Amino acid sequence: MRRVETALVAVALALTAAGLALIPLTSQWFTAQLSARFSQPAVVGIDQAKAAGLAEAARSHVSDFVPAELPRSVDGRSGFDETSVSHLTDVRRVISGARLAAGLLAGALTLWMALCTARGDYGRIARGLRAGAWACFGLVAAAAVFATVSFDAFFAWFHSLFFAPGTWVFPSDSLLIALFPQGFWIAAGIAWGALVLLTGGALVLASRAVSRTGERRINSASAQTKA
Repeated sequence: MRRVETALVAVALALTAAGLALIPLTSQWFTAQLSARFSQPAVVGIDQAKAAGLAEAARSHVSDFVPAELPRSVDGRSGFDETSVSHLTDVRRVISGARLAAGLLAGALTLWMALCTARGDYGRIARGLRAGAWACFGLVAAAAVFATVSFDAFFAWFHSLFFAPGTWVFPSDSLLIALFPQGFWIAAGIAWGALVLLTGGALVLASRAVSRTGERRINSASAQTKA
Protein backbone atom coordinates (compact mmCIF):
# COMPACT_ATOMS: atom_id res chain seq x y z
CA MET A 1 0.00 0.00 0.00
CA ARG A 2 2.86 2.35 0.78
CA ARG A 3 4.31 1.91 -2.71
CA VAL A 4 0.92 2.49 -4.30
CA GLU A 5 0.44 5.67 -2.28
CA THR A 6 3.90 6.92 -3.21
CA ALA A 7 3.22 6.21 -6.90
CA LEU A 8 -0.10 8.05 -6.75
CA VAL A 9 1.53 11.03 -5.06
CA ALA A 10 4.28 11.04 -7.69
CA VAL A 11 1.79 11.04 -10.57
CA ALA A 12 -0.29 13.75 -8.88
CA LEU A 13 2.77 15.94 -8.35
CA ALA A 14 3.93 15.53 -11.96
CA LEU A 15 0.48 16.32 -13.35
CA THR A 16 0.19 19.33 -11.05
CA ALA A 17 3.57 20.59 -12.24
CA ALA A 18 2.58 20.05 -15.87
CA GLY A 19 -0.69 21.93 -15.41
CA LEU A 20 0.69 24.82 -13.40
CA ALA A 21 3.49 25.29 -15.95
CA LEU A 22 0.82 26.39 -18.41
CA ILE A 23 0.07 29.51 -16.37
CA PRO A 24 3.25 31.46 -17.21
CA LEU A 25 3.18 30.07 -20.76
CA THR A 26 -0.22 31.63 -21.37
CA SER A 27 0.80 35.01 -19.98
CA GLN A 28 0.74 38.12 -22.14
CA TRP A 29 4.49 38.66 -21.76
CA PHE A 30 5.44 35.15 -22.86
CA THR A 31 3.17 35.17 -25.90
CA ALA A 32 4.45 38.59 -26.93
CA GLN A 33 8.08 37.45 -26.73
CA LEU A 34 7.53 34.34 -28.80
CA SER A 35 5.25 36.12 -31.25
CA ALA A 36 7.92 38.75 -31.92
CA ARG A 37 10.47 36.00 -32.52
CA PHE A 38 8.53 33.39 -34.49
CA SER A 39 5.36 34.79 -36.08
CA GLN A 40 5.35 35.14 -39.87
CA PRO A 41 3.05 38.11 -40.58
CA ALA A 42 4.23 38.49 -44.19
CA VAL A 43 2.53 35.18 -45.03
CA VAL A 44 -0.88 36.82 -44.54
CA GLY A 45 0.14 40.33 -45.63
CA ILE A 46 0.22 42.13 -42.27
CA ASP A 47 2.98 43.85 -40.34
CA GLN A 48 4.62 42.72 -37.10
CA ALA A 49 2.69 45.19 -34.94
CA LYS A 50 -0.62 43.92 -36.27
CA ALA A 51 0.52 40.33 -35.81
CA ALA A 52 1.42 41.06 -32.18
CA GLY A 53 -2.04 42.46 -31.50
CA LEU A 54 -3.74 39.47 -33.13
CA ALA A 55 -1.56 37.00 -31.24
CA GLU A 56 -2.51 38.74 -28.00
CA ALA A 57 -6.20 38.53 -28.94
CA ALA A 58 -5.84 34.79 -29.54
CA ARG A 59 -3.98 34.34 -26.24
CA SER A 60 -6.66 36.29 -24.38
CA HIS A 61 -9.39 34.23 -26.03
CA VAL A 62 -7.94 30.95 -24.77
CA SER A 63 -6.61 32.10 -21.41
CA ASP A 64 -8.19 35.20 -19.88
CA PHE A 65 -11.28 35.19 -17.69
CA VAL A 66 -12.98 37.53 -20.17
CA PRO A 67 -11.90 36.40 -23.65
CA ALA A 68 -11.00 38.94 -26.34
CA GLU A 69 -13.04 39.22 -29.49
CA LEU A 70 -11.41 37.70 -32.55
CA PRO A 71 -11.75 39.73 -35.77
CA ARG A 72 -13.15 37.83 -38.75
CA SER A 73 -11.26 40.12 -41.17
CA VAL A 74 -7.93 41.94 -40.92
CA ASP A 75 -7.13 44.79 -43.29
CA GLY A 76 -9.59 43.45 -45.82
CA ARG A 77 -8.21 39.91 -45.62
CA SER A 78 -9.57 36.81 -43.91
CA GLY A 79 -8.93 36.87 -40.16
CA PHE A 80 -10.05 34.33 -37.60
CA ASP A 81 -12.61 32.30 -39.53
CA GLU A 82 -15.23 30.03 -37.96
CA THR A 83 -12.89 27.02 -37.88
CA SER A 84 -10.13 28.99 -36.18
CA VAL A 85 -12.48 30.44 -33.57
CA SER A 86 -13.94 26.99 -32.90
CA HIS A 87 -10.47 25.53 -32.35
CA LEU A 88 -9.39 28.37 -30.06
CA THR A 89 -12.58 27.87 -28.07
CA ASP A 90 -11.68 24.19 -27.72
CA VAL A 91 -8.20 25.22 -26.57
CA ARG A 92 -9.80 27.47 -23.96
CA ARG A 93 -11.76 24.50 -22.59
CA VAL A 94 -8.63 22.35 -22.41
CA ILE A 95 -6.59 25.04 -20.64
CA SER A 96 -9.42 25.76 -18.20
CA GLY A 97 -9.73 22.04 -17.49
CA ALA A 98 -5.98 21.69 -16.98
CA ARG A 99 -5.93 24.59 -14.53
CA LEU A 100 -8.88 23.20 -12.61
CA ALA A 101 -7.35 19.72 -12.47
CA ALA A 102 -4.00 21.11 -11.33
CA GLY A 103 -5.73 23.15 -8.64
CA LEU A 104 -7.70 20.16 -7.37
CA LEU A 105 -4.61 17.97 -7.33
CA ALA A 106 -2.66 20.67 -5.51
CA GLY A 107 -5.43 20.87 -2.91
CA ALA A 108 -5.49 17.09 -2.46
CA LEU A 109 -1.69 16.98 -2.11
CA THR A 110 -1.76 19.79 0.44
CA LEU A 111 -4.36 17.90 2.48
CA TRP A 112 -2.30 14.70 2.28
CA MET A 113 0.84 16.49 3.48
CA ALA A 114 -1.11 18.17 6.28
CA LEU A 115 -2.39 14.78 7.49
CA CYS A 116 1.11 13.28 7.32
CA THR A 117 2.53 16.25 9.22
CA ALA A 118 -0.12 15.92 11.92
CA ARG A 119 0.94 12.30 12.38
CA GLY A 120 4.62 13.23 12.36
CA ASP A 121 5.19 10.99 9.34
CA TYR A 122 7.80 13.13 7.59
CA GLY A 123 9.42 10.15 5.92
CA ARG A 124 6.19 9.50 4.06
CA ILE A 125 6.12 13.06 2.75
CA ALA A 126 9.80 12.93 1.77
CA ARG A 127 9.28 9.72 -0.21
CA GLY A 128 6.32 11.20 -2.03
CA LEU A 129 8.17 14.41 -2.91
CA ARG A 130 11.21 12.47 -4.10
CA ALA A 131 9.06 10.19 -6.25
CA GLY A 132 7.25 13.25 -7.61
CA ALA A 133 10.58 14.75 -8.65
CA TRP A 134 11.49 11.62 -10.58
CA ALA A 135 8.04 11.61 -12.18
CA CYS A 136 8.60 15.20 -13.35
CA PHE A 137 12.01 14.29 -14.78
CA GLY A 138 10.57 11.20 -16.49
CA LEU A 139 7.66 13.14 -17.98
CA VAL A 140 9.96 15.74 -19.54
CA ALA A 141 12.43 13.09 -20.73
CA ALA A 142 9.68 11.08 -22.43
CA ALA A 143 8.24 14.20 -24.11
CA ALA A 144 11.72 15.30 -25.24
CA VAL A 145 12.56 11.93 -26.78
CA PHE A 146 9.22 11.69 -28.57
CA ALA A 147 9.43 15.27 -29.86
CA THR A 148 13.05 14.87 -30.96
CA VAL A 149 12.33 11.70 -32.93
CA SER A 150 9.45 13.37 -34.76
CA PHE A 151 8.03 16.67 -33.63
CA ASP A 152 5.22 16.50 -36.20
CA ALA A 153 4.16 13.08 -34.92
CA PHE A 154 4.37 14.27 -31.32
CA PHE A 155 2.37 17.40 -32.17
CA ALA A 156 -0.32 15.32 -33.90
CA TRP A 157 -0.47 12.78 -31.07
CA PHE A 158 -0.74 15.49 -28.43
CA HIS A 159 -3.59 17.22 -30.27
CA SER A 160 -5.40 13.92 -30.79
CA LEU A 161 -5.66 13.57 -27.02
CA PHE A 162 -7.77 16.71 -26.67
CA PHE A 163 -9.28 17.64 -30.03
CA ALA A 164 -11.50 15.93 -32.57
CA PRO A 165 -9.78 14.87 -35.80
CA GLY A 166 -9.61 17.60 -38.42
CA THR A 167 -10.48 20.43 -36.05
CA TRP A 168 -6.89 21.51 -35.41
CA VAL A 169 -5.35 21.29 -38.90
CA PHE A 170 -5.10 24.56 -40.88
CA PRO A 171 -3.58 25.64 -44.20
CA SER A 172 0.02 26.86 -44.06
CA ASP A 173 -1.10 30.31 -45.25
CA SER A 174 -3.85 30.72 -42.63
CA LEU A 175 -3.72 33.48 -40.04
CA LEU A 176 -3.52 31.06 -37.13
CA ILE A 177 -0.46 29.29 -38.55
CA ALA A 178 1.19 32.61 -39.45
CA LEU A 179 0.77 33.81 -35.86
CA PHE A 180 1.76 30.53 -34.22
CA PRO A 181 4.09 28.55 -36.53
CA GLN A 182 6.00 25.43 -35.55
CA GLY A 183 8.90 27.42 -34.08
CA PHE A 184 6.52 29.05 -31.62
CA TRP A 185 5.38 25.66 -30.31
CA ILE A 186 8.86 24.20 -30.13
CA ALA A 187 9.99 27.16 -28.01
CA ALA A 188 6.86 26.89 -25.85
CA GLY A 189 7.48 23.17 -25.38
CA ILE A 190 11.06 23.79 -24.31
CA ALA A 191 9.90 26.44 -21.83
CA TRP A 192 7.24 24.07 -20.46
CA GLY A 193 9.82 21.32 -20.03
CA ALA A 194 12.20 23.69 -18.26
CA LEU A 195 9.49 24.75 -15.82
CA VAL A 196 8.56 21.14 -15.03
CA LEU A 197 12.24 20.28 -14.54
CA LEU A 198 12.64 23.24 -12.18
CA THR A 199 9.63 21.98 -10.25
CA GLY A 200 11.26 18.54 -10.06
CA GLY A 201 14.43 20.12 -8.70
CA ALA A 202 12.40 22.04 -6.12
CA LEU A 203 10.74 18.78 -5.06
CA VAL A 204 14.15 17.16 -4.53
CA LEU A 205 15.21 20.04 -2.27
CA ALA A 206 11.86 19.92 -0.46
CA SER A 207 12.17 16.18 0.16
CA ARG A 208 15.61 16.68 1.71
CA ALA A 209 14.33 19.50 3.89
CA VAL A 210 11.41 17.37 5.08
CA SER A 211 13.74 14.45 5.82
CA ARG A 212 15.97 16.69 7.93
CA THR A 213 12.92 18.01 9.78
CA GLY A 214 11.81 14.46 10.53
CA GLU A 215 15.28 13.52 11.77
CA ARG A 216 15.38 16.55 14.07
CA ARG A 217 11.97 15.67 15.49
CA ILE A 218 13.06 12.08 16.12
CA ASN A 219 16.32 13.16 17.75
CA SER A 220 14.47 15.73 19.90
CA ALA A 221 11.93 13.14 21.04
CA SER A 222 14.69 10.67 21.80
CA ALA A 223 16.60 13.25 23.85
CA GLN A 224 13.49 14.11 25.86
CA THR A 225 12.83 10.43 26.55
CA LYS A 226 16.36 9.89 27.84
CA ALA A 227 16.10 12.98 30.02
